[in-house]
Amino acid sequence: MIFEAMIVDDEAPARVELTNQLERTGRVKVVSEAVCLQEAIAKLRTTRVDVAFIDHNIVGAGTTLLPDALPTLEKVPMFVFMTAYSDYISDPFGMSPLAFLAKPVDTPRLMEIIALLEECYRREVMHA
Repeated sequence: MIFEAMIVDDEAPARVELTNQLERTGRVKVVSEAVCLQEAIAKLRTTRVDVAFIDHNIVGAGTTLLPDALPTLEKVPMFVFMTAYSDYISDPFGMSPLAFLAKPVDTPRLMEIIALLEECYRREVMHA
């Protein structure tokens, strides 16, 4: 399966680099981008993605904006939170992500996260 992804990061170079890394794996296609949580939520309401990679320090972070929006989504994606800081173990957005990804992103960790996505997808299909 090829997962469809959204990248939410206010830094264009970070979005470009992660897009390139994800697409080089051949297992993830980036279909949407956003520069803030408000834009991400609006796009998630109209664009179905399997996973959203969200910068932990994005505009709107630390609010309940994202968890409050989840009931309004037709499909809730899996979330991977990213940060260049050591504070990513805290409680981002008041919710538990599938995984954390430190920036700059290293390929072995990215591959671990993709394997985790695949495992979650298999479990979801088996329980459907």
